[in-house]
Amino acid sequence: MSLALPLILPEGAGLTAVAGNGSIKKLFMKKTLLFSVLLLLGVLVVAAQQANDTLQQQLPEVVITPTLLEQPLSEAPRSVNLVSAPQIQLLQPLDLAQMLSLLPGTSVVGSGLNPGSVQSVFLRGTNSNHSLVLIDGVRISDPSTPNGALDLSELPLSSFASLEVLRGSQSTGFGNGALGGIISLNSPGWYKQGLNLSFAASAGSFGPQTLLLQQQLDAGYSFANGFYGRISFTNKNVKGLDATVDTINDPQAFERYDNDDFSLQRGTLKIGYEKNKWKGFVIASLNQHNADYDKKGFKYNNPFGENPWAWYDGDRAEIDFSRLSLGYNLQGPFFAQIQFRLFGGYSSNQRSVVDDSSIVRLPNIYDHTFSSSEYEGQSMHHDAQLIWKATEALTVLGGAGILQESMSFHTHYFSNSAWGPYTFETNLDTLPSATIAHAFLQAEVSFGSWISALKPLHLVAGLRYSHHNQFGGRPDVLINPLLKLGNGMVAYASWSTGYQAPSLYQMYAPDKYFLSDVTRGNPDLKPEQANSSEIGFRLHAASGAMMQLAFFRNNISNAIEYCYLWDENIPVDSLGTDWYRDDYRGDTYLNAGKLVTQGVEASLHLPILRWVELDANVSLLDGKLHYGPELLQAEHAHGHQVQLFYSGAFPALKDSVAPLVRRSSAANARVTVKPISSLKLFGQARWIGKRNDIFYDVAIRPYGAQNASPLDAYLLFDFGLFYQPFSRVSAALRVENVFNTPFTEILGYTTRPRGYFLTAYFQR
Repeated sequence: MSLALPLILPEGAGLTAVAGNGSIKKLFMKKTLLFSVLLLLGVLVVAAQQANDTLQQQLPEVVITPTLLEQPLSEAPRSVNLVSAPQIQLLQPLDLAQMLSLLPGTSVVGSGLNPGSVQSVFLRGTNSNHSLVLIDGVRISDPSTPNGALDLSELPLSSFASLEVLRGSQSTGFGNGALGGIISLNSPGWYKQGLNLSFAASAGSFGPQTLLLQQQLDAGYSFANGFYGRISFTNKNVKGLDATVDTINDPQAFERYDNDDFSLQRGTLKIGYEKNKWKGFVIASLNQHNADYDKKGFKYNNPFGENPWAWYDGDRAEIDFSRLSLGYNLQGPFFAQIQFRLFGGYSSNQRSVVDDSSIVRLPNIYDHTFSSSEYEGQSMHHDAQLIWKATEALTVLGGAGILQESMSFHTHYFSNSAWGPYTFETNLDTLPSATIAHAFLQAEVSFGSWISALKPLHLVAGLRYSHHNQFGGRPDVLINPLLKLGNGMVAYASWSTGYQAPSLYQMYAPDKYFLSDVTRGNPDLKPEQANSSEIGFRLHAASGAMMQLAFFRNNISNAIEYCYLWDENIPVDSLGTDWYRDDYRGDTYLNAGKLVTQGVEASLHLPILRWVELDANVSLLDGKLHYGPELLQAEHAHGHQVQLFYSGAFPALKDSVAPLVRRSSAANARVTVKPISSLKLFGQARWIGKRNDIFYDVAIRPYGAQNASPLDAYLLFDFGLFYQPFSRVSAALRVENVFNTPFTEILGYTTRPRGYFLTAYFQR
């Protein structure tokens, strides 16, 4: 069920993305030469840079997420990307989704659609609810959605100091919800003594009758004694495109153009302290956004033929969304070798969806329907950790914590027709909450202090035990060796397990069909379980050049699918053939399959000259959803026949394989030129490979189900410049989709044509 949320489709289908139909083995054979050449080129140029350009020494970039400890990016034992505020300022992405789409291993749906459309990210081909989002350490989730997935459109990218993206299962360190990886946004702390002030204003257009206006203000004061306070505010208003593709050719047919608008406001207050090995802060933020949306893809004609009375997809609704989040973090020394860390947060979101009566054809014919829905979700977590620096060779990190989630919703539907009025109400305000308690232990070992021959070898190993109030306890394991090869080169490998708990809706939704005693929610669902492995190589040169290559594989069992139920006494080939007989028995969620994704990622950052840099990455992805009698756990179906909403297959009858959708292989390349110190220019290309999208196929018996439809690959080009004539004043220009290339991201929904965006900055 989509619960009236736009573009959120049942993730019984995995929900997104494809990378081709061949096996990954064949894909690797075809592409290995490309990566070998790319790697050799990088090594040769980096060697030359090290020999000839020793003056360009750079401060090491620090990341936190891979091991929960600060460490140089060059020594991180996992695949991680770090994007700094100056990089964001140069590239000028419209939002977080667009920035993520430029990174390796990410597939983002919604980054090229009308602003305000639902945006979902899929890390390494896993599902959209398999990626954990953190803001200053606070878990940002949406327990009120059917699968718990987060809509990235609620998070503006402005006002953050850095963005970290860590790919691969991270359940040992972060627990539930991190099968695909971590997206971590971090706001500034103590900056420099005195007043810090910055202001940015943006304006742009991305098609006829469209307009984007955005303002962002950051103000802070840092005291000499280590205390600081910061406040930020973002305001974004968009007059957007008509979100649906127009397929009506008859000039006499009734259709109506409408702009689908979007507005967003976010305010944040942060108070903290940083001095003498002590760090701490409290932070509060409030988000609010409003979006118009068209509920279906395509404007369409009357199914009985084109005529002036044709129906159209102008049926629109409106979403009001707000989120309050509170967070805290305190860390400091206990003794000389022991530090403590306390952190946690609370997040509460509310969503209101209103679909009022709409005109659907001439002359002034309305659908005479009204629906409203209210969704609420709350999430709270607290963690306590101790960090023991036992020796130079051994660091031990241990901790315990708790996570709690709850949700409720209310829907109201009214219609009036020739048969009279009809009203329907749903109230889900008594659902049980989900509570997960955990304890974990992680050790980081450098073997060289004990055995000189093993000096290059480092190992991170971890164990977490989690207990869910519904399905009990389970352990998760991480084994993560790293080998330092010298001259900035490291090789690393990781093997980890992880889990994704079923959402509250999937477990407890009480809906039933009148002929069945099976509830839509299934309290006997098992968590999805991941087995994730990775082998990688990274090269960091003193010149600033970097190259990274990684191979990965994810195997996620107990995949949760949305399913139809049918009368067990009717043969499958006879279901729905007798209109005097009702064969339907409702719908539910079941553990029904296995998701397997695998691929390769390569990244390159190359200072070619002092004033020219090249950034490039390639991600090749392959994956399948596997179903069959041995994978189906259908006890909750009470013997009824099970049909997958995604693909329409009956998994109890035979093994089957379905493609992923909306995930694809991708490549990005960017050349940055700095002809003078005050000016930076860049040209950027983004390629998205062939993939599948989902559509409702009425031909799948008995009454239709989702099917996959191939989408063509596309190549887009952007151009931008950043000019800083004075130390406190700068300006940026970006042209998006320079060649006005038509492309499709989701079937039936409009993508953005060429766009122009101008931003002015002031800071002191």
